[in-house]
Amino acid sequence: MNKASDDRYLCFMLGQERFGIPLLQVKEVIGVPEFTRMPFAPSYFKGLLNLRGQVIATIDLRQKFQFSNKLSPESAVIVCEVDDVIMGALVDSVDCVFRASEDQIQTRVDVESNMKVDYVAGLHNHKSGLVMMLDLRKGVVE
Repeated sequence: MNKASDDRYLCFMLGQERFGIPLLQVKEVIGVPEFTRMPFAPSYFKGLLNLRGQVIATIDLRQKFQFSNKLSPESAVIVCEVDDVIMGALVDSVDCVFRASEDQIQTRVDVESNMKVDYVAGLHNHKSGLVMMLDLRKGVVE
């Protein structure tokens, strides 16, 4: 693996909050397509999309994390690969790609409540504001 690409992250928005995921997990970013709904799926499961013949399950991160559930012209689907699972994540907008070394990410996030926040792998103080670094394995795939 190329170390130079290991420290790059894709920043996206949910409401007014910034989130980051490792760029190596991102396959591509696409506009919002038509989805095929699945019966009895969780409310945050947006549906299935057909991307050049490949069927991809997509979740609505806005709804999963209890943000506004309103599409905008900037809304996008981030197609990710995590542990050989390809999935889509609907977000409000894609902001930027940035670099952050391990020592620039605060990995201990203390929240004194009964909230489940293990999907937040850390925080990064980016020039455009605080970015919550997501662990897609815990927040989405599980």
